[in-house]
Amino acid sequence: AAAPPKPQLPPANGAAAATDASSAVSQGEPDPQTAEEADAEAEAEAAEAQRWATLEGGSAQRPYAAPISSAEWLTVGEEEDGLERRVMTLTFDTSGCASDALRSYAAGDAVAVIPTNPASAVATCLSLLGATGDTPLDLGPSPAPHLAGAATAREALRERVDLGSSNGWPRPRLLEVLKAHAQDERDASALGALLGDRAAAVAERPPLAELLARFPSARPPLPVLL
Repeated sequence: AAAPPKPQLPPANGAAAATDASSAVSQGEPDPQTAEEADAEAEAEAAEAQRWATLEGGSAQRPYAAPISSAEWLTVGEEEDGLERRVMTLTFDTSGCASDALRSYAAGDAVAVIPTNPASAVATCLSLLGATGDTPLDLGPSPAPHLAGAATAREALRERVDLGSSNGWPRPRLLEVLKAHAQDERDASALGALLGDRAAAVAERPPLAELLARFPSARPPLPVLL
């Protein structure tokens, strides 16, 4: 009779360790096919990003100016309950965007709200300040972040600063600057009263043009005011 087959013994510890080490080495080496696929995917992503950069509404360099179709407050005004912040829901109409960049939003996408002040308010402030719209701004080597890139007084007043619409207006710092540059004692005293009664100042909320008209001796240098 034939002898029964010998049982298959497990490899010795040394052989097992060598096999494991060999497996580990082989697993650590990149699979050429996987590397090629990764390169192709990276190239595709770069191409798509480049395409989006050329689309209207696809990048910060090519924004789409979407009109606001509706606006609704989700919180009541600070006049009623002393809230420091107000929350609003805005609905934008992107149907006029020629590209497909704004057809669908996904998590992580961003939108910027870029408001502009009314041209009439800007013109009034320029007149009261004795400045022309094309007056170049000398903001020094380190301008405030919100003024960086603003070339003229008109641009700064139209796009970079608030003229009286924000929550909590007028800001104490603005009143302090006006008071510090007021040449008339009565103007300085009245501005000090506004500073001392924050609730009354916010309730009245006089826009910048009104403050400049009411206190004609308070004329800080334009870069300081901005």
